[in-house]
Amino acid sequence: MVESAKRCRIENPAIWLADVLARVNDTPADELPDLLPDRWKLLHENAAVRQIDAAAARRREFAATRPH
Repeated sequence: MVESAKRCRIENPAIWLADVLARVNDTPADELPDLLPDRWKLLHENAAVRQIDAAAARRREFAATRPH
């Protein structure tokens, strides 16, 4: 499993494996493919981009409310 994660260029396969093992029992059958390394990586990369975008938006809002 870890070798599959490495082939998908997951930076830390242990994090992927821990996440999969923690979630696999509660994941509906139709969502199990999302736990495969390639899909997991894509979903997590997209989530990271959304977090970065949200943080940037918060910084802009904060800067807009500060007196100049």
